[in-house]
Amino acid sequence: MRQKRIWKEGKREEIKRKERRRREREKERRDKEEGRKERRRREREKERRDKEEGRKERRRREREKERRDKEEGRKERRRREREKERRDKEEGRKERRRREREKERRNKEEGRKERRRREREKERRDKEEGRKERRRRERENERRDKEEGRKERRRREIR
Repeated sequence: MRQKRIWKEGKREEIKRKERRRREREKERRDKEEGRKERRRREREKERRDKEEGRKERRRREREKERRDKEEGRKERRRREREKERRDKEEGRKERRRREREKERRNKEEGRKERRRREREKERRDKEEGRKERRRRERENERRDKEEGRKERRRREIR
């Protein structure tokens, strides 16, 4: 009887041990499972953060690119403005040169007109003086002719 009891107690102890061991293994399995879950959760969290940071980095790079593009746009606009100013200045020079040449041409033209006017004036005066001179010579000749006529008449009278 006593032996049976000892055997039963041993059996019960063994069952308890097995049960305890089973529970421990179950707990370990669950812990391990939860550990996996926790690890997985942490990994997902890390991935999310990395993705987020990647987005931030990408956004930062995009903003930087936009800023550079804007800056280059400004530079390009400024370059075009300077080019336009240079062209305007160049065209201003051309326009000024054109006006100067026009003025020179007009002055030359007016110079020609003035010179031509003076030449005509001189010709007119010369012609006028020529008339006067001819008239003077004619009168001189008439006077001489008249004088000689008198002398001739006088000479004839004396003879």
